[in-house]
Amino acid sequence: MEIQILWGKCLIRNELMPRRRVQRCYPPVRDETFVGPMEAVPNLYSQPYDARYPVICKDEHVQPRRTDTRPPRPARPGRPATYDYEYARHGTVWLFVSERQFLRERQYNMTEFA
Repeated sequence: MEIQILWGKCLIRNELMPRRRVQRCYPPVRDETFVGPMEAVPNLYSQPYDARYPVICKDEHVQPRRTDTRPPRPARPGRPATYDYEYARHGTVWLFVSERQFLRERQYNMTEFA
């Protein structure tokens, strides 16, 4: 019990976040065919606007629609709110966003699947 308390204090004191993760895109080792185009992307955004060659950014995201099967428990003094990992799935949502970077125009599209 004493070890758990000390470990919790150590996490708080040092601000460690063991459950937090950051995803990165690491290039293959010594592969110029991958690294070259990746380095050209920031240069593209530094170019002045040219209507003949528009810069369009696209992004998509698939998100499952889900609800809790059991109600979450509220926070109490000294304890955070808790929720169960089990959920009921209610289809999927596909989000697609395109943006013309220099003109600040955005277009959104959302599609739901059962």
